[in-house]
Amino acid sequence: AGAALWIKADLVDRGGRGESEPKIEKVKPGELALSGAGMPATRPADAAKAGPPDKITPQVEAKQTQMDINAIEALISAEATKPLNERSYEPIIAKLKPLAEQAGDPVGKTYAETRIRQLQEEIQLAQAVRQIREMKEKAIMDADQIAQERMKIKAEPGAPMDDIAIRGEVQVSGLYDGSAGRPKRWRVVSPGERRTLAYIEVPESSPIDPVLFYGKYVGIRASTRRMTENTTPPLPLLTVQEIVVLDPLARKAAFASENPPAVPVSENESSQPATEMTPAEPAPAASTQPAAAENN
Repeated sequence: AGAALWIKADLVDRGGRGESEPKIEKVKPGELALSGAGMPATRPADAAKAGPPDKITPQVEAKQTQMDINAIEALISAEATKPLNERSYEPIIAKLKPLAEQAGDPVGKTYAETRIRQLQEEIQLAQAVRQIREMKEKAIMDADQIAQERMKIKAEPGAPMDDIAIRGEVQVSGLYDGSAGRPKRWRVVSPGERRTLAYIEVPESSPIDPVLFYGKYVGIRASTRRMTENTTPPLPLLTVQEIVVLDPLARKAAFASENPPAVPVSENESSQPATEMTPAEPAPAASTQPAAAENN
């Protein structure tokens, strides 16, 4: 009840030819059937008398197409549950091709063609994912191999860092003897010439005794470095951190290459202690040394 159907126009007698009103036969639901040749509807009893149809009816063909589509969709859904790089759509495309190549069912043909394009795009995406994964694995393997090769390479030992502040021989200072409020200092002099290159001081808490290094060619490592303010010219004043005995055979070459000639010292004999000054020790500045200290 309430159903509307379409029928083929050339099978309809529209009337108007002088014929009598066509007889309408009522058919119960489910009893309508079509012959194989597409003739007007007949009742099941008449269809049974006519025998089997010559070819598949459109209803049977559409029903079979829908069953094929349902089966294909089930296969696609099953593949979609797998990881992207493990999905295999080629067998499904093979099942879709006959449906896409037929001409009897336009709807089924359009469906198959659309699905084939979609699955081909999925295949290309899966291939891209596999390629990216392979490239990543290869990059990791190459990085590990490079790291192993680097570990085999032994770095050549470089020259040790030279933190020696100055080289020379330790001598007593006639100016800074620790008396009369003057600090206790020692001179570092050039070998042979005995020119003063620098003064050194030893912290009170230090166990280092520069006297033990008299007459030896040594290197001085310093914790602080500043310039004297009461000698002419000013000289480096180092706080001793360590005194290292150096090779005496290399003193001349080392001194010539590392210690440039000292600036000549202009001495004022009237301002130097005549008895306590040692050779080549700079004169104290007259403006900064007390007279009593200068005459000792």
